[in-house]
Amino acid sequence: MAPARFLAGSGLEPFAIAMAHWLRVRISRQRRHAVRAPAREAGRAREAWERVRCPVLVIHGMLSDALLPGTIGRMCKKTGLQVMHVPDTGHTPILYDDNQIHFVRSWLDRSALAQGCWCVLHAPPSG
Repeated sequence: MAPARFLAGSGLEPFAIAMAHWLRVRISRQRRHAVRAPAREAGRAREAWERVRCPVLVIHGMLSDALLPGTIGRMCKKTGLQVMHVPDTGHTPILYDDNQIHFVRSWLDRSALAQGCWCVLHAPPSG
C-alpha cells in the first residue's frame, strides 16, 4: 500500500503503512466476529423457538428489516402459528388501526380465524 501523498518525504511513511496494515487486520477480525456472532444468536433463537408449545400470533411489520420473509416461512412450519402482516410499517407495528385491533382481539378471543398468514389492510378513515 502506498502511503498518502501528503506524507511523502515526512519520514512518517513507515508509520502510515504500519497503521494501514493494523487497520486492515482489525477490520478483518471485526468482520469475522460480526459474521459468527449472528450465526450463534440465530442458533439460540431457533432452539428457543422449537421449545414454544403455545399458540403464537406473529405481528409482522412488512417494512421490517429484522424479521425477514424467509424467517417467517421457517416459523410457519410450526402448528398453532398465525401471522398478521401489517403493511406500510417497520419492525414494531403500533396497532392503532381498527382492522389490526380487531384481528388481534379475535385472535386473543380464539375466534374462528383461520390458521396461517393474513395481511391486515388499513381500515378506511372514520369520520
